[in-house]
Amino acid sequence: DSPSPVPAAPPPATNVVSETATPAAPQTAGPAAPAAESAAVAPVAPATTATNGTAAPEATPANPDALRLNFRGAPLELVLNYLSEAAGFIIVLDAQPRGRVDMWSSQPVTREEAVALLNSVLHKNGLAAIRKGRTLTIINRDEAKIRPIPVRLGSDPESIPDDEEIVTQIIPVRFVEATQLLKDLQPLVSVNTSMTANESGNSIVITDTQSNIRRVAEVIKAIDTGAEDVTEVRVFRLNNADPTEMTELLTSLFPDETRSSGQSQGSGGFRSFFRGGFPGMPGGGGSSGSQTQRVRKRARVLAVPDPRTSSVVVTAARDLMDQVEQVVVALDEDPARRQTVKVFQLDNADPQEAMEVLRDIFQKSGTQNTRNNRTQTSVLQNRSEQQQNQQSTGNTFNRSSTRRTGTSR
Repeated sequence: DSPSPVPAAPPPATNVVSETATPAAPQTAGPAAPAAESAAVAPVAPATTATNGTAAPEATPANPDALRLNFRGAPLELVLNYLSEAAGFIIVLDAQPRGRVDMWSSQPVTREEAVALLNSVLHKNGLAAIRKGRTLTIINRDEAKIRPIPVRLGSDPESIPDDEEIVTQIIPVRFVEATQLLKDLQPLVSVNTSMTANESGNSIVITDTQSNIRRVAEVIKAIDTGAEDVTEVRVFRLNNADPTEMTELLTSLFPDETRSSGQSQGSGGFRSFFRGGFPGMPGGGGSSGSQTQRVRKRARVLAVPDPRTSSVVVTAARDLMDQVEQVVVALDEDPARRQTVKVFQLDNADPQEAMEVLRDIFQKSGTQNTRNNRTQTSVLQNRSEQQQNQQSTGNTFNRSSTRRTGTSR
């Protein structure tokens, strides 16, 4: 009977093990379940909050100017949301975003580059973006010209960015007329381009994307520079002639045709210069009166006297300037250089009377003076003939007297 207590020992050991194992199981399984739940729920809350926009600053990267774009067939609204979250832009929708976007870049882009790419996408969908600080306002493209878009001034195409941002550009024109230039440019732009001419300021006002404005500015520069190449300004210093009188002579020789645009009088001298075929001129491709007047303005000769420096300032076409120079040089010669001294031996006329007659001849001018000069010349000739006759008679008388004297001797 002594061995009976021996088998009683194992049950307590089993109970101890079970008791120890039982609490161990809940400790292992209990913490594992909350950990899994927290791991699954934790990412969801921040993502939902960022989408609603309440935690947008937290979603903004450390460097908002380094944006990565990777959109393939994405809705436009999704792209706007990304720019708001990643770049910190405030999106204002005045037009419903529509269309899909295919745009990606392996390298980071800046905010300005991202907005330029966005404008390119919006342009294809008939929309436009107006940026003011951090705010991007999405509008219909047709409404851009009446919205507070940027206004810029300048005619240099190199200073106009080649992007799709819509702006209003004022392009000054120097030599050609803006009103006629507007008519010439209309066939070169799209129907969405708003373009007007300011006659008082002689400038073109255009509202369009900067890439289209840049192209129009290149055309205007080529036309305006061509007119500048035709015109030349030169100062002629006079040594002998009077500047005011020289100006009057040049004005008479080269009249201003713009004062009589509807008349053909006096235009023959300039037509030879423009016979290559300008529209509105003989041989040209058009019949626009204003364009003809514009060509005449470039071809006219303007002379302004400067008595202080004894000079004449002339503005004319380059080919006409050589002809003007020849006229000025010829009229400015010193008359004394052509004067010569010659002695005329008078056989019969009285020197004093001859001097008075010659002085009267060259001091008077005009038709009446010419007649008087002829009369005075005839009088001088008659006097010379009379003196010759008298001298001949005297010689005959002297010969007769000599013969008589010789006979009497």
